[in-house]
Amino acid sequence: MTVAVVVLAVLAGGTYALKPQWQPWWYAATICGGSLSADDLADVLPHERLQAAEERMDPASGRMSCGVNFDDDQFALSVSVTTDPWRTDQELSRAFDTASEPDFPFPAGIPGFQAGMDHYLVQSCPDLPRDPNGRKKHLLTNVMGFWNSRHGTPAAALRIAVSAANSASKTTGCGAVPLPPPRQPQIRPRPLPLNRTAGTPCSWLDKAALPRSPSGKPWQAVPRTGTHAPVTSCSLHDPGFAADYADFSGWYGTWSQTPFERLALGNVALPRGRSAKDPLMSERFGRATARCDGEAANFRIRSSPPHGRTPMAAGEMRGLLLTFARDQAQRHGCTHLALPKKDIYPTSSG
Repeated sequence: MTVAVVVLAVLAGGTYALKPQWQPWWYAATICGGSLSADDLADVLPHERLQAAEERMDPASGRMSCGVNFDDDQFALSVSVTTDPWRTDQELSRAFDTASEPDFPFPAGIPGFQAGMDHYLVQSCPDLPRDPNGRKKHLLTNVMGFWNSRHGTPAAALRIAVSAANSASKTTGCGAVPLPPPRQPQIRPRPLPLNRTAGTPCSWLDKAALPRSPSGKPWQAVPRTGTHAPVTSCSLHDPGFAADYADFSGWYGTWSQTPFERLALGNVALPRGRSAKDPLMSERFGRATARCDGEAANFRIRSSPPHGRTPMAAGEMRGLLLTFARDQAQRHGCTHLALPKKDIYPTSSG
């Protein structure tokens, strides 16, 4: 019996060496604990000779990684998971290494966003104890791949992220609510009348003191995320010009501090003595801060109307940022809300 096992192992090793390309069904059964779909892998993996990446599984420390490589130095698909608060902060902060902002291909209800090639899901872990510093633990799932960006993010990539997150939640004991597999990436949501925004991050606009729209037509809103995503997003839309005049977002977690400093430095010409960590307001960008569930939160307004259209006045923007930040702080049970003063700084030239 022992000899037979050894012979089978040798034959398997020889087959691995000789086979020019493993099929998606093999990767589905082999990598990431068998949690991924062969059909989804077939949609995102290139038709080349590939190899399984080295798999690292350490549920005790909440760190896991798996994937498929072109060779030892380049990945075709990378999946990584962590529940460590410090590492979560590091990973998400690095995701925004320039003054850029996320995209939202995940449908509302799936708490994630895209930054570059990375797709991130951030979920609370109710069954894990807080870390030694008293910080709540979250499950961060990151999926990267070289799918064809000219056609946008494929639905298979989003399903892989969700499948990996659901499997990791069980393996780590996170206890996050299972996420439904998305059918398709979220296309740009259609603008809604303000009185139809209930249950979205835009609902506060229905009662806000808004300036007159440049076209004179009633404002509309474009909700891009659910209300409890790690980054919530909403835009104020002028239907007369088919243009967004202001974008609002709330970023939840200590990880958002460093990216917001970069955003501030890239958008605001700060005078001497003012810090990019402070609440502040420029002609096109504003920031407020708070503490939510023991961690930092940042609230932002940005105005970038189409070329040739009248921009929103900075004072009007500041008033909307204050209303938005107060609404978000109330919804999320935040404290220590800090709002920008009336000083309006110039827009940074770079």
